[in-house]
Amino acid sequence: MTGTHAHLHPRPALVNGLAVMSVNPLPFAADQANTWIDLPGTDAVLPEAGTYNLDATWRAQLQGVGPIHHYVTGRIWDVTAGTVVPDSGAWVCTIIEYRSIAGQTGDDRTADAHVPYTIPGPRTIRMQAMWVPDPDPALNPPTIARMLSAPSGPTRLRWTKVGG
Repeated sequence: MTGTHAHLHPRPALVNGLAVMSVNPLPFAADQANTWIDLPGTDAVLPEAGTYNLDATWRAQLQGVGPIHHYVTGRIWDVTAGTVVPDSGAWVCTIIEYRSIAGQTGDDRTADAHVPYTIPGPRTIRMQAMWVPDPDPALNPPTIARMLSAPSGPTRLRWTKVGG
């Protein structure tokens, strides 16, 4: 017999995918404070039982006039199971300025989560984000609170099956 051992044991097909937020920018409405919102375009279907490496990146922007304190956080939500993917939370962006200032202050940040996730069968997962204002009424609301996704910095979810 000639050839390599590889032809006797072919590699399994790679099971992976990429989902990218399809809206840019995605502003948070004032009534969405402290509420998880689904990020459009980030649904991913994990097609079969096994262990997957999940790799998520959130991008957010906050801006306002001091005094101000707000932040954005993200997570991966298992739609099928109705639960948060363990250890998938990420602190995305914060704006904090307790002095009264004449101009705008702000930030545009990204955050990542890299987690293994074992499932018993097919699942749909998606990215979510939440804008959280400081409850102090003396602080100003943001002038900008939004999620971003662009070729130079996408909000995206990648997944690769790594085990049966």
